Amino acid sequence: MDKFAEALSPRRAARWFHRERRDEGVWLLFSLGDSDQIEGAWRRQRTNLLLPGPVARKVCVAARTVEDVESGVKTSLVRGTWYFSRSDRLLQPYPEAVAERLADSVRRSLASRVPRNEWSFDAGNQRVVHMAEGGGFVEILESHYYGDFTA
Repeated sequence: MDKFAEALSPRRAARWFHRERRDEGVWLLFSLGDSDQIEGAWRRQRTNLLLPGPVARKVCVAARTVEDVESGVKTSLVRGTWYFSRSDRLLQPYPEAVAERLADSVRRSLASRVPRNEWSFDAGNQRVVHMAEGGGFVEILESHYYGDFTA
């Protein structure tokens, strides 16, 4: 298992990402420690957080921005719970609104006791979510969810 897939193991319900460049490029994964700090701030409804390190970053959870303290460059921030695989096999997070819609659909299916092998959800843009053969995770074409639907 590669390091990125390992970091997105089922033990973690959410990971945080920032854009590679000012609102463009790929989403880059924060370290586990930084991601856990951001997740903690998000759960406690804290709006701002400073991540120390070689590159100190100021995170505004509410505005979904992260700023390099030294350069002042701001990029976007996203909470990742559902992922898709790019053509280069790099997992990227779906937008939070899509992720929440998918999680709600899964929760409704669980409450309705729909058999998992019959799960199918519209993710928009002609993308369909279905249970992967063998279970264990939900798949959207080459997309993946890692987390806990019972929360």
